[in-house]
Amino acid sequence: MRDDELTERPSRGWTPWKEGNGEADIDKVWWAARCLHFPKLNVSVWFDGSDMVGLAHWGYRREKWCMRLTPKDWQPLPDVYRLERERGSRKRSIAGGQK
Repeated sequence: MRDDELTERPSRGWTPWKEGNGEADIDKVWWAARCLHFPKLNVSVWFDGSDMVGLAHWGYRREKWCMRLTPKDWQPLPDVYRLERERGSRKRSIAGGQK
């Protein structure tokens, strides 16, 4: 099987493939999405509920990623939740540095 057959882009409604890791871009748009990693497949997949919203290939191939286009009624992450996430990540990084 050829490499381009392994990385075929999902159907319409998705962004074009982009180089590198799209984790930050996907998290900015799909803030409720949770990531699952599949090491044997060299793939990370983001799910918002039961909908797949992001896909990243990594490992022995060049890193490539794509994500579902944002819905028309998309809203950014409310500031209250964003600040709480930032505070939590700072706590974890401080706790990790004290080991």
